[in-house]
Amino acid sequence: METLDYYNDPINAIRYRDFCESRGCPLAKTLLKMIHLKLGDQFKFENGFLIDLACGSGTSIVTFSKLGFGKYLGVDFAAGMLNLLPAYIAPHNLNVETAQLDLRQGIVPAPNDSADMVGCCSALMYLEDLTHVFKEASRVLKRGGLFGFNVISCNSQSEIIYNFLDCDDVTMYVHSMAILAKISNELGFHLVAGSSNIEDRPNDNPYVPGIKSHETTLLLRKK
Repeated sequence: METLDYYNDPINAIRYRDFCESRGCPLAKTLLKMIHLKLGDQFKFENGFLIDLACGSGTSIVTFSKLGFGKYLGVDFAAGMLNLLPAYIAPHNLNVETAQLDLRQGIVPAPNDSADMVGCCSALMYLEDLTHVFKEASRVLKRGGLFGFNVISCNSQSEIIYNFLDCDDVTMYVHSMAILAKISNELGFHLVAGSSNIEDRPNDNPYVPGIKSHETTLLLRKK
């Protein structure tokens, strides 16, 4: 099933919203911990600009707001998710604009060198080619801006991208860390921090035979 079709379904969108609201946004929380550990507990983007790719119902935006941003742009390819965002955001009094966007080819509606941070929580594993997303993140970020995201990765040196169906029969992709590093370097990013959760992707039962995959969270900074 196409990811867009799944999250545009009102029932699936509400179910995913409820799931996110019950847990907050674990990935955004992990990125905040990375930022505090590497850049300092008092690190803030006071009145800065955050772009949240695949923002869903807004749980990640609320978590990222702890960094003190003054303006937010939330984009998602599923109108079903964006329709749920205003109600979740309203109690938090945040200045959030939204836009529907296909991350595979869409242009983020923001000027060059305008954002202090780009976040993308639990979405890149649904994309086969990440080059366009990385290019857009690099374009909109200021020098020194942060790009935080998670992927399902493997240590293969091959450019072949592996895929599998998740529990909802939605296609997900396993990306080579070597290729991600190559794309990042070419687009002017350097690694601030990274972590892997091997418990979610058991090595004795990999999604792709012969390939050990795991969820990886990365925090990059634009040079």
